[in-house]
Amino acid sequence: MSLSQDIKALGGARAPAALGHRTVRRGTGDLAAVALVPLFNVLGGDILLTALYGRVTTAMAAANTLIQLHHTPAIGLAQVDLCAIIGAHIGADIAGTIYSITGDHTVALATDATFEGVAVGSFGTNLDILVPGVISMDVTAFGNTGVIEWVLHWIPLNPLSRVTVG
Repeated sequence: MSLSQDIKALGGARAPAALGHRTVRRGTGDLAAVALVPLFNVLGGDILLTALYGRVTTAMAAANTLIQLHHTPAIGLAQVDLCAIIGAHIGADIAGTIYSITGDHTVALATDATFEGVAVGSFGTNLDILVPGVISMDVTAFGNTGVIEWVLHWIPLNPLSRVTVG
């Protein structure tokens, strides 16, 4: 395979090669109950996470809502935070608001609800190596009827690596 074919293959046919493959999990009523909601499954081998963000597709209700993203490896089961908890202020976010991880696991999901449709994540620091396991959203305060669509960009680090929707 030529170098240009290798680069094109990184992103598949639908994503910029620099970000790798794109897997989308359509939003559902995940915020309605306290739960650990599986978003994506990393299977077959390690991946390089290049971007992870959520886009509000149905406006959030005015309910206190706390969410946090985690990765739980298939071996060892030690849950690792991908970000800190994002708090109740998301209760007023409208459709188009974007939440993104920054790459710093101690920082909450980055968002700017005053500029709907504009991401504020830092792709420069957003490179995590994830072993096979589950990427999930922890809803710790609930009752919100809003909907978030999650998008994961990733590069396989093993020929058997793949990501499926949780």
